[in-house]
Amino acid sequence: EQVQSVTHEEGAGTCVNCAAGHYTSGRKPKCRLLDLTDWTCSTYFNPTTFAAKYGFSDVVGVECDFGTAKTTYTLFEQTTATCSFADVAFSECTGSAAIDNLDAVTFRLSCDIDADENVFQQCRNNLVGAGSRVTCTWEGGLENCTACPPGTFCEGTNTIDPPPCPHGHACDGASKTACVAGTYSTGGLATCLNCPNGSTCPMAGWGEPSKCPAKYYSGAGATQCEECWAGHACPTEATPWPMQCPKGYYALPLSDQCSSCAPGNSSHAGSSECYMCPAGTSCPTQATPDPNICAAGYKSLAGATTC
Repeated sequence: EQVQSVTHEEGAGTCVNCAAGHYTSGRKPKCRLLDLTDWTCSTYFNPTTFAAKYGFSDVVGVECDFGTAKTTYTLFEQTTATCSFADVAFSECTGSAAIDNLDAVTFRLSCDIDADENVFQQCRNNLVGAGSRVTCTWEGGLENCTACPPGTFCEGTNTIDPPPCPHGHACDGASKTACVAGTYSTGGLATCLNCPNGSTCPMAGWGEPSKCPAKYYSGAGATQCEECWAGHACPTEATPWPMQCPKGYYALPLSDQCSSCAPGNSSHAGSSECYMCPAGTSCPTQATPDPNICAAGYKSLAGATTC
């Protein structure tokens, strides 16, 4: 059961809820590792040891100390703590918080464990990298509430661990603002980001850039895709900018590739059509970049492939 998030009202001797936009936790959380419910992952871990130490035996548990730099911590800030697995094993672990596209929040601990660390055995698989999902009880007992950090949104009172800002919004801890069209947020951000080249963010509150299809492109901060220009190609989805056709090639508007000019023809760079090679020159192959001038004593008609 989580400790209620409260602060001590100075001089009054009573505890009050932290206001919206604030939280209080402590520096020593006790966490259930939700991805470590199988006790067979290590022969050193057993339910009895963890029940005696932490009071629960349904999952592997850990108790962490984030240090004394400040009085209250949040997993969102990705600070590293010294953690004990019921005094059986120890590791440095880093907290994190993520929010999915349905705005469901997940808190995690990722631990720094060497591959040859014998105590953790197969438990290591769920603790390195992304780490294990956790639910934590913080120690509390603090005299002051702390402002929720940028990139989080503490909407109500009594917040323990600040959740990341929801998708499509920017948050300063106390409030959230929908991203304007042409910008986006994947969650947990203090400011919205410009939609990148090759994608669009068509409406306010956009959470993930939408890639433009082939034959289209977009510049940064776009709300809609644009047709690829004549004399250019947009070969793949998310084309950041039209690619100019080189000499000897051409493209009509809305092209995903440049086409080669036929023998007897050539083109300038960025052309939408080919021109017939002039008299006195030859264009012997497809995609001839420049007409070949006939040597002295030779001639040709317009459109010739040889002199």
